[in-house]
Amino acid sequence: MKISVPPPKNFSQKGQGLLEYALIATFVAAIAVFVTLNGGFGATITNLFGAAGDNVGVATESINLADSVEEQEETSFDATADESTTSTETSESLNLKPLNWETEIAPFANVTYNTIARNASVDDALRSEIRFYDTLFSAVDGHLASTYAKDGTKDWENFLTMIENTKTRNNIPSTYTRDEQTITVKKVGKDLRVTYSDKEGTYYYKLSPDVNNVMQVETNSTKSYSQFYSTIMSNKDGGGWQYKRD
Repeated sequence: MKISVPPPKNFSQKGQGLLEYALIATFVAAIAVFVTLNGGFGATITNLFGAAGDNVGVATESINLADSVEEQEETSFDATADESTTSTETSESLNLKPLNWETEIAPFANVTYNTIARNASVDDALRSEIRFYDTLFSAVDGHLASTYAKDGTKDWENFLTMIENTKTRNNIPSTYTRDEQTITVKKVGKDLRVTYSDKEGTYYYKLSPDVNNVMQVETNSTKSYSQFYSTIMSNKDGGGWQYKRD
């Protein structure tokens, strides 16, 4: 009778260990061959991780490109919206340039003429009036003649009447003289004119509404109002103006 005797336990464990060692040695040898064929260990690492880096870079560039396109689309939309808004505002500012005559212009005139009435000298009074119209011309030029377009020239005409009444109430003449020079500030129809005359000629600055009820400054001088009267009022003698009463 044949009896099978199992191998000793220690022999079985040792055989298993030898097998595992052989497998590991084979794997290490394969890696060594791979590294050798690819230019060494350092080059292999560089190739492996470099390729991974390139792949990540390509993915990143793709994401950035997508974001850039999205931003451009958003920017384009915003620019269109802004241009549309600007176009609307520009259109409104060109066609309708409202100015609140009652709250912005009339009080300014009242203060000015009350100041003129209290001035101790005619020179100071004229200087104040010339400065007032310098500011007025700049403030209303290109604006509507009334706070609301539907009112036409009503506010402008009321403004002219208010100035006339204020000057009459304070006994302020419309004409100043000095030697052969004359300055007249007066209403002519719907116009407000500041006129200067001397032996060389007559120069006027007229503020009035045009056919569209938009205020316009008209002159026959080559200089602006400010330039013209700054020269007149800087006379070397410092004054000498007198009222010319009608």
